[in-house]
Amino acid sequence: MIVDSDRIRELGLEPADIIAVKGRGLFGSLAKAVFAPVTDRYHHALIWQRTYNDFIILESVSKGLAVGRLSMYGGQDVKFYRAVNLDLETRERACDELTGYGRAPYDWALYARLLRNVVKAELNIIKSGHAPRRLHAHELPYREDGWLICTEAVALAFRLVGWALVPDGVMALPSTIEQARLDGLVRELEEDE
Repeated sequence: MIVDSDRIRELGLEPADIIAVKGRGLFGSLAKAVFAPVTDRYHHALIWQRTYNDFIILESVSKGLAVGRLSMYGGQDVKFYRAVNLDLETRERACDELTGYGRAPYDWALYARLLRNVVKAELNIIKSGHAPRRLHAHELPYREDGWLICTEAVALAFRLVGWALVPDGVMALPSTIEQARLDGLVRELEEDE
């Protein structure tokens, strides 16, 4: 759906609903070309609280974990997802727990590690006699380091309350959030919800 800033208050969003913004530019194109399952969603954030006419959101942006407003995505193509098996109280707590990482910087170095690991994985596939293919995040090495890209922040919030959106030891990428949707861990919210 295209976010209409004048109608945001009508959306039935709740704490820890996931915001998935359609990708644009180089990173969005690369993510679609390199990773499986394929998704056109690149940036992710969490709904935190409702205000009178907007929603406060938590997201990791170029400066690190930040507080913003859903209306900042006015005019953009956004999908919303909700964790299927988590009650409202636990989802509220997930957002509250994530604020403890409020000074976590953005993980720019992850992109360099990701590029290195993708090249190594594809070379290993070629060496084994196969053609290059899209990779699944679980095929790449990953370790948490306290620095967060947007998808890591979303996955971390849920992990902090004991629920796994992304399996432990797997890099939280847009494709892993799409995998969670395919696995039924989250469901896409319809416009009229």
